[in-house]
Amino acid sequence: MIDFDNDVESEPLLVRITRKYIVPSVFILFVSMVAYYFWVKHNFGSTTSSTSNSPGSAMGDCGLFGDMFGAYSAFFGGLGFIAVAITTVMQMQQAHRSQVETTFFNMLERLTQITNNSYFPDTEDRGQAYLRKAMLALQSTYNHDVLMELGNMARQELPPNATMEQQANFLINKKLPASKYQELVINSYENFYTIHEHNLGHYFRYLYNIIKFIRKSFKDKPQTANEYINLIQAQMSNDELGLLFYNAVSKHGRNLTGEDVFRSWLDEYDFFENIDPRCIFDEAFLVFYPKTHFKFKVRESLANAEA
Repeated sequence: MIDFDNDVESEPLLVRITRKYIVPSVFILFVSMVAYYFWVKHNFGSTTSSTSNSPGSAMGDCGLFGDMFGAYSAFFGGLGFIAVAITTVMQMQQAHRSQVETTFFNMLERLTQITNNSYFPDTEDRGQAYLRKAMLALQSTYNHDVLMELGNMARQELPPNATMEQQANFLINKKLPASKYQELVINSYENFYTIHEHNLGHYFRYLYNIIKFIRKSFKDKPQTANEYINLIQAQMSNDELGLLFYNAVSKHGRNLTGEDVFRSWLDEYDFFENIDPRCIFDEAFLVFYPKTHFKFKVRESLANAEA
């Protein structure tokens, strides 16, 4: 079983209460009882009883006074019940954790099988080789769509007798609005997806359900859920992260009501913090995940600050 250090969320409430309140209380109670015993023995142990002339019988009279502390027995009986309850809760949580982990790692293994079975049409490329080729195909589709858009603008803005050099300079230096690049990459992904749906559809649906399963299993423990989701991210290649980056912002990442649930989950968990910058065709796309701390951007900021 995975052991997450300092995972306070995994500690049952009864355990925290026992550790923080009950254990110190029992210790103080024990010390006070021992002190009381020796106080009584020291002050009354060798005196004469008020009801008997026998030496030491005062301890018997003190026993009458001690009977008032019979509540201690009930108190310790209650502590025993609490201990049993804590043990039961811990065993239930341990069983739940074990069941979740078994299911989770089985799902991860199945995701790897889906990846290995994916293939590029009309080639022998499978698994990670397919994903590398698929990522290049998506980038090629996007670059083509950008050139087509710039070409249409060139025909409108350049004179009919513009030279090849003028057209080339226009295509190189002309910049589109950020919103246009975002629109183009989403459209490019849709066109790309129609060819690769036989692989990517199954893969991303299964990945979505793994994350959904973890969120549901640890809905009251977001830190624990984040640890498991980090394990998913850690085993994914750069190409998998790149394809997922665009899939989640397309219509295929939305639920039945049209909400970007998948995208918001990935953004919440910083899923793309380690993404290869080569997978980001334009920095205009970073706004798709506003909560994510892209490490390559952090490194760039630090380098600029030192320069």
